[in-house]
Amino acid sequence: MSTIKVDTIATRTGSGNITFSNNVDLTGRTVTGEVVQTANIASSAVTNAKIANSTLDLTAKVTGALPVANGGTALARAPHYCSAYLASNTGGIISVNSTTICPMAHEYVDNANGYNTGTYRYVIPSAGKYMVIGKQMVTHNSGSGQSNQFHFYIFVNGSAVVEAQKDGNGNYDWQQHGTAVTTRTFAQGDYIQLATRVSTGSGTTNYRFTGSNCQLTVIELFGV
Repeated sequence: MSTIKVDTIATRTGSGNITFSNNVDLTGRTVTGEVVQTANIASSAVTNAKIANSTLDLTAKVTGALPVANGGTALARAPHYCSAYLASNTGGIISVNSTTICPMAHEYVDNANGYNTGTYRYVIPSAGKYMVIGKQMVTHNSGSGQSNQFHFYIFVNGSAVVEAQKDGNGNYDWQQHGTAVTTRTFAQGDYIQLATRVSTGSGTTNYRFTGSNCQLTVIELFGV
């Protein structure tokens, strides 16, 4: 084996690259300067073993959906959620034995702009599994009339899918409330509303929705 000792190796023209026809063994040697340009490193050559701990910027370098098994949501976005509510009492808009949509015209949160304060509908922005919580309170609108049965519904696409029912068995109530909950798979474009129906009771003519006691909450679930 021969040894060549030099201070500087340059190309014949003084520019361009120097090409080695075989591998160069630099074991135990210190190499300074720009040895390998970033553009010349193959993507497949960057492995977990070559990345130092606590150096990866998750915000800038991790894109797409992180699997649930790795601590992510399996979504490439934030889960959808909404909370709409009734700010003040309505008039006596709930006629006996007539199902009435709860007119919640205000929102606490709605990150996908899915709730319509004019139609009182939450429209599902993306297909998936959601939990829906519907809380309602009603009060007899005038006089001393009382109802015997109260039905508090969650509507999907105009039909009741679940209800909280209070049956007084002859014991009439001037005011009543109920909370209904459902977890199910929704298609994009499905819409959700809350509704109430009361039965004819002792002198009952109509009921009103009670402000600050009616609320719709919709939360998209992930990893299920």
